[in-house]
Amino acid sequence: MLLVDQTLFSISRMNRSPIAGGAGRGDWDLPKIEAALVDEVQLRRRLETEKRVSSDGMSAMNWLKNACYQIILAWAAADSWHELEERTSNRFKRGTQKADRNIFERGIVGIFANSTTVQVAGKSTSFLTSRKRERLASPMWYAFRHYIPPALLDGFNVQYPGHLGREARWQSSLEPALYLWIQQQRFWADVSESSLEQFRGRYPRAIQGKVDAEVAAYWERSQRSYQHQPSDESSEW
Repeated sequence: MLLVDQTLFSISRMNRSPIAGGAGRGDWDLPKIEAALVDEVQLRRRLETEKRVSSDGMSAMNWLKNACYQIILAWAAADSWHELEERTSNRFKRGTQKADRNIFERGIVGIFANSTTVQVAGKSTSFLTSRKRERLASPMWYAFRHYIPPALLDGFNVQYPGHLGREARWQSSLEPALYLWIQQQRFWADVSESSLEQFRGRYPRAIQGKVDAEVAAYWERSQRSYQHQPSDESSEW
């Protein structure tokens, strides 16, 4: 039987233009988003407790992973990351190991800055433990490193479960099957000066060397094209 890599199939149908950060942030502010997410997660948790399934079939944690991925990318792409960082100031001190955690762990803390605990059956309980935050952030980070758009997050996490690795280097590892895709996206991100790139970390020379060469060639071609454009000024009246 021929096994089709659905992630590769899906990205092969996309244009080579840069992957956007998901839906724009629009008029939403973080307190509104926080309240809406907490309400939805609590509802889904109640359904799970009652052995019922939500209309989309997604568990509370899986739904939250997808929602947070889109929100964090949207805020970072809109140069609004400082809004999330400001909400983490009481949780992470700069220069500490916790402060150095990836964009998604910090982003989750920022989103739920005022919801460390919630009321369940009249009792106060932790909304997201540090372990649950890590379980949410790890698959998002691995997808982000591979330039996976929100629509393909779940499929990618299933087909490429590298985030489940327990070796020390899993956070910097990449799937060889997606090298070309990553290279293409890094090229477009570079020439478009995407604000998301500051969060992705370093990439191996096998990828970055080709990206740097392509970018240099691109700007050289652009410069030659500009120089050969006809002047708007005319010597004749």
